[in-house]
Amino acid sequence: MMKKLMFLVAMVAGLFASCTDNTVVDNNQDEGAKKMKLSINASVAGSRVGFTPNGEGLKGSFQEGDYMMVYFRKANGEWLNKTCVLNYEPGTAGKFSAQIAEIPEGTGLLHILIGTTKGGTPYIDAAAGKCALINDLSKQEGTLEDAAMRSVFQADPMTEGNLDVNTEKNTATLNNVTFAPKTSVLKLQLTFPEGVTVAKGTALTVQADATYNKVQISGGNPGGSSTPAGAKGKATFTVKVGEVSGNVATAYMTIWPNVNENEFSTVNISTEIDGKKYAGEYLKNHADKLEAGKLYTVATAMAKQKTEKTIWVKDNEADVADAVDGTVNSEADWLTYAAGKVHAKANETGAPRTGVITVGDVKFTITQIEPKDFKGTYTFTTKVFAGAAASAHKATQDPKSWDVTIGEPRKAVTLTDADGKTKHTNNVGIKGLYFDAIMDACIEIDYENQKAKMGVFYDARPEEAQKIAAEGAAKGLYARFVPTLVTRTAAAWAKPWKFDEVNLGNPNYAWAWFPLQADLKTFMYYNRAGNNVEFSTVSQYSDATMNQIAGIDIVATATADGIPTGYANVYQVNAKGKPGTSFVRK
Repeated sequence: MMKKLMFLVAMVAGLFASCTDNTVVDNNQDEGAKKMKLSINASVAGSRVGFTPNGEGLKGSFQEGDYMMVYFRKANGEWLNKTCVLNYEPGTAGKFSAQIAEIPEGTGLLHILIGTTKGGTPYIDAAAGKCALINDLSKQEGTLEDAAMRSVFQADPMTEGNLDVNTEKNTATLNNVTFAPKTSVLKLQLTFPEGVTVAKGTALTVQADATYNKVQISGGNPGGSSTPAGAKGKATFTVKVGEVSGNVATAYMTIWPNVNENEFSTVNISTEIDGKKYAGEYLKNHADKLEAGKLYTVATAMAKQKTEKTIWVKDNEADVADAVDGTVNSEADWLTYAAGKVHAKANETGAPRTGVITVGDVKFTITQIEPKDFKGTYTFTTKVFAGAAASAHKATQDPKSWDVTIGEPRKAVTLTDADGKTKHTNNVGIKGLYFDAIMDACIEIDYENQKAKMGVFYDARPEEAQKIAAEGAAKGLYARFVPTLVTRTAAAWAKPWKFDEVNLGNPNYAWAWFPLQADLKTFMYYNRAGNNVEFSTVSQYSDATMNQIAGIDIVATATADGIPTGYANVYQVNAKGKPGTSFVRK
C-alpha cells in the first residue's frame, strides 16, 4: 500500500513539472494511425476572471499552478478518449504548454478546462483510461484571491481544423479561445453581536443544500465521484474569515452552481469564538438554479447560541450544577438559581422528571431519576405462546398486551454475574407475568452517560422456584422464569432453540437487559431483525451458539426441582408489528 501511495504522489508531482507521455491518458489507441510528438502552445486572449468585493468582474493574471486539461476528439467530432494536461508558463499572458504529448494526426479539441493546483489536481488513472479535473471546495481560505484561484472555466472549440499543427516543427497551437465560467463565488457577510471580536482566519462551518463540496468533472460536468453523491442532502464546507470590519466578518467561497433548483436554498453558518458558539441561517429568496460566473452575497446575523448542559441526578434535594450569574429563566418550579448554583428540590413524584433552567448563556436540562421512580403500572406487549398445560393465557396471541406492576422485588439481593466480577442488585419485581409469581429485575442508572436499563432476572435455581397460590391452571405448581434460548445468525436469529431450559450453567441465573427509552417511561428489548441489534446472552450456557436470549419463558413443575417437559408460556421478542418486547408506563 505504501509503494502505491508513493508512486501516485510522484506521478502528480511529475505532472506539473512537465507533461510527459504518462499524462496522455489513452484507452483507445489505434496502432495503425499516424502519430506525432507534439508541443501544444495554447495562447489565450483572456485571463482568469475574478470579482471585486462588490461583484464586478476584474481581470486577474494567470498564476503558477494553473493548468489546462484538454480533451481531444476525432475528426468526426467524437471523443477520442485521450486527455492531456498543459501547464501555465509563468510570466506569459496566458500560455499553456505540454512538452511531450502523443495524439493521432488530424484530431481536434473537444473540451478545455482551466483549473489550478489550489482548487484541485487532475486525477489520472492510465490503466483505467480515466482523466478528470478534481475541484475540492471543502476547505477554503476565505479570501477573494483564494476564491478566484479555485474557479474553473471551460471552452468547447469544436470547429474543424481548430488546432494549428506544424508537422515540421512538431508543434500545435490554439489561439484566442473564449472561456466560459463553470464556478461562482459566495460572499458571506456575517454580522456578529456588538462587542464580539472576530479574527481573520476564524474557521466557519458552512452547510448548504443540494450542491457539491468536491467536484470530479466528467465531460465538463460533475461526475459520479463528486460529493455528496448526487448533490443530495447537505454539503459541508470549512471556510476561513477573510476580512473583518468591526463586528462584520466577510468570507469568500467558490461554489459549483447550476446543479439543482434547490441548491443553496438554505445556508447554515456556525463558528466558535472564545468558547462561545454563534450561528446564522440564510434562506434563498428564489427557487431557480444559480448561474456560473456570478458573485452572490449571503448576508446574515450571527446569534450567540446557548450552551446546553444535560445532567442526570438523584431525587434528593441538592445543588446540581455550577453556573455563572446571568438572567435566570426557569421552566420548572423545582429548579432555582442562587449564588452560582443551580438547585433542585427533592423529587417526590414517584417518577423520573426533567426540567429546564437557563442561567445567562447556559441552558441546563436536569433529570432526577432513581430506580424507585419506576415503580407503577405498565402495559406489557409481547408475542405469547400458550403451553399445553398450566398456561396463564387461553391461546397463542401475536401481539398481546396486558397490565403488569413493577414494585418491590421478591428478594432484594446482590448477585455476581457469569463473568465472576460484575454484580447486579435486584431492586424491583414484576408482578402479572404469570399468576401471582414475581419476576425480579434490576434497574441500573448510569448518571454520567445518562442511560438506564432494566435487567429482567431469569432464575432457574430449584430452591428459588415459586409455588403458585393463585387460582388457575398452575395452582400448587412451582414456577420458574427462564430465558428463551435461540441461535444467532448473521442478521437475525433462528433454530436450534429451547424454551424450557432449567440448567443455565454456573451460575444458574442470568439477566436480559431492556434499555430505557428517551421518554423515560418505556423499557424495550429490541428484536434482532437486523445486524444492528444484539441480544443479551447466557454466556455460561453449555451450548456456546444457542445462548441468545429472545424472550421470557415460564416453566411449571410439580416439585421445585422438577424437570419440565415443555413450557407453560413463552413471551417472545418478535411480536408482529412491534420493534420488540416492551414495558410502557401508564
